[in-house]
Amino acid sequence: MGFSRGQALLVSIIVVMSPVMIDMHLPMLPTLENAFGVPAEATRQVVSIYLLGYALGQLLVGPLSDRIGRRPVILGGMALLMIASFAALFATSFTLLLTARAIQAVGVCAATVGARATVQDVMPPREAAKIFSFMLMIGGIAPVIAPVVGSLLTAAAGWRGMFLLVILLALLLFLAAARMLPESRTLSERLLARQENTLTSYRAVAANRLIQPYLIGAAFNLAAMFGFVSIAPALFTTQYGLNPNQLAVALATIAVGLLIGGQAGQLLLARFTPDAILRGSTPLTLCSALLMLVIGGTGAGGVYGLVACQALVTLTIAPVQANAMAITLGADRQRAGSVASLFGTAGFAFGGFASLLIGALGGAQTASVVTVIAFCQLATAALLMTGERVRRRHGCHIASQQRPAEHRHDVST
Repeated sequence: MGFSRGQALLVSIIVVMSPVMIDMHLPMLPTLENAFGVPAEATRQVVSIYLLGYALGQLLVGPLSDRIGRRPVILGGMALLMIASFAALFATSFTLLLTARAIQAVGVCAATVGARATVQDVMPPREAAKIFSFMLMIGGIAPVIAPVVGSLLTAAAGWRGMFLLVILLALLLFLAAARMLPESRTLSERLLARQENTLTSYRAVAANRLIQPYLIGAAFNLAAMFGFVSIAPALFTTQYGLNPNQLAVALATIAVGLLIGGQAGQLLLARFTPDAILRGSTPLTLCSALLMLVIGGTGAGGVYGLVACQALVTLTIAPVQANAMAITLGADRQRAGSVASLFGTAGFAFGGFASLLIGALGGAQTASVVTVIAFCQLATAALLMTGERVRRRHGCHIASQQRPAEHRHDVST
């Protein structure tokens, strides 16, 4: 039972398409002002409409993947991404471009949810956590490479060239998935899922006490990164006076924390279970929150101290996200698609809330930023400890839960 290396790489690339679809398109935004005659503020809707479509789309495709299977959802998502990208490529109005971007988001989130649920279908939680950790490692590279690719492509072929590249990527992923990813969900599981409606499915997931603390804790943890990234350019340039090159170095340094955390998580999973790693991540998460408050409150180290603290925060992302995802999806395998959807939507929702809260407390000011980031990490630590207590009270070892033997099968090729 399990994935081949090629399949693990494929599902990881599919999941990473989400941040790539954001970061790679950022350099083209200024060119849209002249292309469609819209103000600079309006061009940001290209990003915001994508984020909205991605967050809401997950709520639809998760239960769908439980009912009809992972493979049709993954292939359908890639096909939808291609169709929407064709529409964007030949868009003659800004409204049509925004509509295409929203549909792109639904396609990407469908493939992402299907890919994550596929991993959980065929892998025990510890092995699933390894793949999720690998996904996060690749995702940590995307924000560094994608804008560079986007800048070069925009300079060479304009904003339409960006969508031509997306069409090519979606086609390659569609063909690879069609060849390498057989259906991972049994017919009996699909038939059982069809006996309850979407609302009932989400209600059952939300009421699961083995899922609640880990899902919400992971959402707070992700918000600590999203909240900082959303305000970092303004904070570093206005308050600390960094030029564009220095800003790029600072953001790259912070991103290194994600890579280190992902690699460390992979090594730890060779010896420890996901819930054991989360126990070990709790004090690290708590430490990052306290250091953020101290450095932010005292100004010690200046911008270097702040970057180091946020790098430590980012270091916790991969271990918390990968292992919390493995545990939550494993806690209700019958509704793994719905769980994956809630996991993704919660992360986006909490990240957006963190950004809004930073703005409400003062915007690009160190005090408001460190307060929100520290709060998110403190909440993460508290919820991870709650999850541990719930697990012990229920007398179960979540990380050891596996699919019943009669439903297991190998999808490796």
